[in-house]
Amino acid sequence: MATEFSMVDEIVFPSRNNVGGGRRWTELQITDWLAGALVNRYVVSGFTLPATDPDLNIDMSDGVAYFEGYLTTAPNATTITVPDDSTSFVFLKLNRDGSSLVDETKLVVDNTPVPIDDDHLLLAEIISAAGVITSTKDLVQRSNINEVGDTAYAAL
Repeated sequence: MATEFSMVDEIVFPSRNNVGGGRRWTELQITDWLAGALVNRYVVSGFTLPATDPDLNIDMSDGVAYFEGYLTTAPNATTITVPDDSTSFVFLKLNRDGSSLVDETKLVVDNTPVPIDDDHLLLAEIISAAGVITSTKDLVQRSNINEVGDTAYAAL
């Protein structure tokens, strides 16, 4: 069973927020356009873990990620807890409201590396034993650079 951890002061663009003058952007139209225009599913910066930890609580660093047409910024580290004697996987999750609009992002710890859906971005693997975190591994694409033959290019 997955466990969710709320982040503090995170920002998601676009979101269901008012853009001024009582107007609202159509979030789903913008994200569809962005998802098609940009390389999808990468971390711009951050969202890293220490290599080990002396207990089962570990801080995921602040970070910026782009996935499913959303740019999400977490300006603060978030403490997550993993079960003992296990291999856990950490995801960044777009949390949607009843209208399918994103209202926040969360970190999710689960026991499988397979994302529940496209609203989950796999970040890391954590191995724990005897009450401590013994290792972590970064599992996410960290760039929007694509390579075609001998040519590398950046998405928009």
